[in-house]
Parts: sequence; C-alpha cells; structure tokens
Amino acid sequence: MRILATIVLFLWITEAFTQSDLSSKFDSLMLDLGVRSASCGIIDDTRVQFLNFGKKSKDKGTAPDSSTIYEIGSITKTFTGALVQQAIREGKMELSDSLKALIFKNVEWSTELPDIIVKDLVTHSSGLPRIPGNLWMVTDFNMNDPYATYDIQHLEKFIASYTGSHKKGNFSY
Repeated sequence: MRILATIVLFLWITEAFTQSDLSSKFDSLMLDLGVRSASCGIIDDTRVQFLNFGKKSKDKGTAPDSSTIYEIGSITKTFTGALVQQAIREGKMELSDSLKALIFKNVEWSTELPDIIVKDLVTHSSGLPRIPGNLWMVTDFNMNDPYATYDIQHLEKFIASYTGSHKKGNFSY
C-alpha cells in the first residue's frame, strides 16, 4: 500500500514541480517511507524520460537506472486491470471471455477447475489459490524470490493438474 501511495503521489507531483524540485521531494518521501530506491518512466507523445532516485542497495552506492529491475508485487493487479480495460476498448477481449480460449487453448483444463473468465480475475473472484500448488517444485526455487523461475509451463501444469476446493464467485484477495 505504501508503494502504491508513493506512485500516486509521484504522478501527482510531477505536474506541479520542476525536475530538481521533484527530485528533492521524492528523496524526502522515500526516506519517510523507508524506500531505498525508485525509478519512473514518463512517456509523452515525443519521448520517454527516466527518473531514478536513491541507491540500489545500502551496501553499494550505485544509483538505479532505466535497466534496474524491481519486484513490484501487488501493483501488478492495477497494471493488469488497466491492460484488460485497454484490450476491451480495442475490441481484443471481453470481460466474459474464457481464459481457456484466451490463454490456455492447448492445455487440458482440470475437471475440478470450472471455466474462469477475465472478469473473475480482475474482480479477485476466480477462486484460484493465491499461490499455485506447484510453486515449491520449481527448479532453483528460491524462497526470497519464489516466482523468479515460475513460467507459463509451470502455470499450465498447475491448471491441468489442479485439485482443490475451488469456490468461484467469492471475493478473495
């Protein structure tokens, strides 16, 4: 939640301050929130500009840059919702479209897993578990970065072999 508030505040203050004012305000905000580093890309009609703040680690004084990779966690849900909305507006999908038809066309769907539609995902009512049951079985599993090597093939295996108590329609986050 703190990171989301930081991003929202960042987007708001970019309209009101020069880049040097923004830099000092953002550095202060990061210090208050205990955030070590942050990067932002600003896209307009003619260019992409990157703003980077803080240091990559407390041990090294290296500043983040446009190639720095961050784990963004729950904010991906916001990005996913925005991309779904854009795809719907462009006529590429509907909220009622089945995941089987959109993504998992060649996967034998588990009989214990009812059809899931796009709306189920964006409203957190698909009934799918928060953590896929085969996450721990991934080669090179690392508890500090559990999804680092979890790919589409692992997800397809999970969907094909799903067993569990699926309660579609109940909000769960």
